[in-house]
Amino acid sequence: MLTAEGAYNYSWQPNTGISPNTGANVVASPLNTTTYTVIGTNPDGCAGSATVTVMVYHIPLLSITPVPEDGCSPLEVTFGYIPAGIIDTNSLSWNFGDPNSANNTSTATAPSHLYIDHGTYPVNLSAQTIEGCPVSAADTVIAYKKPVADFIFNPEFAYTDNGRIDFINLTTGVNAWTWNFGDPASYNDNYSGLLNPYHIYTDSGTYTVQLIVYSSQNCSDTLEKPLVVLPSIIIFIPNAFTADNDLLNDIWKPEISGIDKKTYELYIYDRWGMNIFYTDDIDQGWNGTYKGKKIEAGVYVYYIVYRNLMGKLYKYRGTVTLVR
Repeated sequence: MLTAEGAYNYSWQPNTGISPNTGANVVASPLNTTTYTVIGTNPDGCAGSATVTVMVYHIPLLSITPVPEDGCSPLEVTFGYIPAGIIDTNSLSWNFGDPNSANNTSTATAPSHLYIDHGTYPVNLSAQTIEGCPVSAADTVIAYKKPVADFIFNPEFAYTDNGRIDFINLTTGVNAWTWNFGDPASYNDNYSGLLNPYHIYTDSGTYTVQLIVYSSQNCSDTLEKPLVVLPSIIIFIPNAFTADNDLLNDIWKPEISGIDKKTYELYIYDRWGMNIFYTDDIDQGWNGTYKGKKIEAGVYVYYIVYRNLMGKLYKYRGTVTLVR
């Protein structure tokens, strides 16, 4: 509204964007900044003029620029906006659409926000131009659900003479997976893309099995578990020996591998059931003596006790012939 006073008749120029173009009160609707001139006259024909400039500010189209716009949760997004330079940075007001977070709002120029949970989040920005015109923008950030990898294997451990392990993928909501059995000596067989694969371990040791799973949005999770393959228990027990000091077969000793050596015990009994030899040293054998003296040739009973590397108890009983 433009108002003039001090004259009787009024005429306004330019007459575009103004209605009416005469009178003391007119309405100006300029598309751009325009300077208007009013000429006033009185009944005596005297004239005077005045000017006024109407400023027109064009409101920019404000847009939010999230980086990234979507991704796997937890998702950290850095926000910006365009156009820059014509927005009053002191007027910025962000709402990240995440009311459960402690920092759902910000007044920073380029704030960041961490979306912990998966979901679709409406983001809003309101501000003013440097001329004071209000502007706003809206956008959407999508945080995809991250899968949680899980698997079991059967049996829980294996021996080298039967090293097959079956793996069962318990992960849900995924469409791709990669296995690494932690056995590089098996070359290409160390990897699998099957849902529930198996692997045959040929050597003892502790292996780290890795499963990586992927969702349809390419979100991934990795899980690693240790797997133990025990050496097979190998036992060789001679049934006779000649303790005649000829340096050949003078010591009788079982050969056992793949056990917990700290649990090993060996007993030897004569025909009347008397214990004539005992050791808990797996490397010590019997030389056919009792209390330092040679005993007569004959058949003796041995009794062996030990545990495997997982703690299972084993007992063996048999006979050995002492030949003189």
